[in-house]
Amino acid sequence: MGTELQLKGVPEQLKSLISREAGAHRRSINQEAIVLLEEAMLARAKAQLQTRDEIDEILDRYERLPTVDARPMSGIIEYDELGLPKMIASRDLDAVLKTHYALDIFSSNQNSGHHSISEK
Repeated sequence: MGTELQLKGVPEQLKSLISREAGAHRRSINQEAIVLLEEAMLARAKAQLQTRDEIDEILDRYERLPTVDARPMSGIIEYDELGLPKMIASRDLDAVLKTHYALDIFSSNQNSGHHSISEK
C-alpha cells in the first residue's frame, strides 16, 4: 500500500479533467491521478536522459575534432607579472588578421552561393 498524499488547491478544471479521464479508464480519481503523475514523471525522466544523450553527443563530436594547436593552454596565452594576458606580438597579430580576412572572404562567398576562395 502506498503513502498518503493530499493535494490542496487543485483547480476545478484540472479536477474535472482528471475525473473525466478516470471515468474513461474505469479508475477512481485517486488511481487516475497516480497514473497521470507516474506518466508525467516518466516523461520528465526521458527528457532528461535525452538531454544527457545530446550533451554526450556534442562532447563526442568535440573529442573527434582535430587538434589545430598542440601547445598547452599556458603556451597559447602568456600572462604578465600581474596575471593579465600579454599583448599579441605584431607577427602573430598579422597572422590573426590574415586568417580573419580569409574567413570573411569565405563566409561572404558561402552566403553569395560561391564555393571557392578567390584572390582579388
